[in-house]
Amino acid sequence: MSESAQPIESIDKRELIALLENQRRALAERERKNTSLEQKNQRLAQRIHFLEEQLRLALSHRYGERSERRTEDPQADLFNEAEELVAAEPDETSGATEVRGHVRRPTSGRQALPEELPREVIEHDLDEADKVCACGCQRQRIGEEVSENLEYLPARLYVQRHVRYKYTCPQCEDGVRTARKPAALIPGSNAGTQLLAFILVAKYQDALPLYRLSRIFERQGIDLPRNTLARWVIQCSEALIPLLGRMEAAMRDVPVILMDETTLQVNREPGRQAGSTSYMWIRRGLSPPDESHPRGRDVTLYHYSPTRSAEVAAGLLSGCRGALMTDGYAGYRAAVTRYGLVHATWNRSRCRSRRRADSEKPSATP
Repeated sequence: MSESAQPIESIDKRELIALLENQRRALAERERKNTSLEQKNQRLAQRIHFLEEQLRLALSHRYGERSERRTEDPQADLFNEAEELVAAEPDETSGATEVRGHVRRPTSGRQALPEELPREVIEHDLDEADKVCACGCQRQRIGEEVSENLEYLPARLYVQRHVRYKYTCPQCEDGVRTARKPAALIPGSNAGTQLLAFILVAKYQDALPLYRLSRIFERQGIDLPRNTLARWVIQCSEALIPLLGRMEAAMRDVPVILMDETTLQVNREPGRQAGSTSYMWIRRGLSPPDESHPRGRDVTLYHYSPTRSAEVAAGLLSGCRGALMTDGYAGYRAAVTRYGLVHATWNRSRCRSRRRADSEKPSATP
């Protein structure tokens, strides 16, 4: 009979202790192996999940869309914005606008028009014949109904005629003195400052090309060719150079700077072949609100350069003290090191976020 099969009564104390010690070691060894197997299984499960993600990303890269644009991205609705907004807009006829001094039933989401807008009051009264009742009695006015419509006064062109009076002394004949007029933004031009401001805002803020602006003026009976508008834009840009200097000074004082560069092509650029890639560098300085600037003081500057050289970034960041936020482009590192800037980078976070979102999509079951 083996030792393990002996009756426990026949085993002395020392043998029993040795047997228990052997069983304890065997149990500990089994637990160690189980723990090792569990850890190995966990690593294998993580490895399988990683390989499944890599396979899904590879299939998506090979057969799926290459664009990073997401279907849930609001930018995808730019071209059908009107249709979608109209579908979600409550019916305007379902409620009346509430006017101060008059109680109206609740509206369906339409807000009252701003009080600071000027009001043009148009009164509507009954005809004199309708003011007389069929019984011959004169009707008495007992109240009024007030409703408001938002109207638009189209922009109009007009001519400012400056009349400068001249004076001379009939006795001394010391010459002629002529009254001064405000200095023109473009000397020798007949373009007024308000017209020039409209052209600049329309081109750079509203993204209206000059040929469309020329057609807009043509519909109003004024012939302003595109080359004339282009010359005015260049002359205005030269006149605004002092303002650019002030904005550069403000950029050097902001606590946070966002910076990026994007490609573009310039037609007929001297010394470069057609189709050459150039770059527009964008800097946006952010400042927190304070008493003098309740909404903050943001500065946005654009700089054109034919190259993406690190020296361009260094020149644009010269004298800046704010924390810099960029993508993972290595061209910023030289400027960060040279000026001792705090540097934070997104490092292609959008692309990686999409990959992460794609990898978490449930795979199709066979």
